[in-house]
Amino acid sequence: MVIIMTTTKEAISKEWLWGAVGLAVVAVGWLVWVQLHPTGPKWVTSTSRVYNYQIDHPADWTFDDSQQTFPTDVIASPDGMAMVFVSTLSDARLTDVEGRKVVLQTIEETFRDDPNHTVEFFDSSPGTTPDVKSGYAVAGSYSENDQEWRFKEIGGFGEQSGMLVVIRGNILQGAVNQYRYVVDKITESINLTST
Repeated sequence: MVIIMTTTKEAISKEWLWGAVGLAVVAVGWLVWVQLHPTGPKWVTSTSRVYNYQIDHPADWTFDDSQQTFPTDVIASPDGMAMVFVSTLSDARLTDVEGRKVVLQTIEETFRDDPNHTVEFFDSSPGTTPDVKSGYAVAGSYSENDQEWRFKEIGGFGEQSGMLVVIRGNILQGAVNQYRYVVDKITESINLTST
């Protein structure tokens, strides 16, 4: 009887061992499949007909460069709770350091003086040396039509062309956690073809 019990225990132990190995193989296979087939939205690249850039965004977001609604290109979430705006403008003052300093000061004052904006962060550089890019970044909140929004805006200067490229992400206050990553990824994906 002792021999039969040992054989039964060994058989049960082998079954458990093979079961555990099988589960481990399935788990590893599932993890590899998830890495090769990620879930989430499909991303596409859009090219602006108005400005010279390409930008990546989720396929279900709209890309509108008609400028009929806004004087900018707009990339909007399906529910309208998050948007990214891209625009450019030309200013001869951007071609020299002193001019860029004046423009940066004006931009900062405009944000800080606007009662609808609360500036939590502003940083800028006039590009005083060749290895330092000129531009600005500003972030905070603003109100519009009784709605509270979070925003982050980045402006980069084309020092030789006098162009200012502005990309701004807006997220409705209640949707920040849902859209922060996507809006950041969109803004980081911009690829300028000329400045």
